[in-house]
Amino acid sequence: MPTPSAPSPDPSAYAGHVTPGGPTAVRELPRLTIRKCSVGEFDNNVYLLTCRETGHQLLIDAAADAPRLQGLIVEGSGRLDGIVTTHRHSDPVSYTHLRAH
Repeated sequence: MPTPSAPSPDPSAYAGHVTPGGPTAVRELPRLTIRKCSVGEFDNNVYLLTCRETGHQLLIDAAADAPRLQGLIVEGSGRLDGIVTTHRHSDPVSYTHLRAH
């Protein structure tokens, strides 16, 4: 009896790899969309979590590049409900700075 082969990986599937200046990686879950980008000379990973029901958004580890982060926010619902910093960077971007743009 032949052995079934594993399905081919979907080339558009979420791989999680991002580079500064590159496109956003997006992972769709039933209730949450996760967006990931890389910013700055230190290749800092930034995440945007978007509730698919309410549009509320949480930005995680904002650093280095306010215009890129603002673009990331707009890729989601366009709103920003909070920022969480999991570790310190020498180049953080403040909530106030993002809200002003």
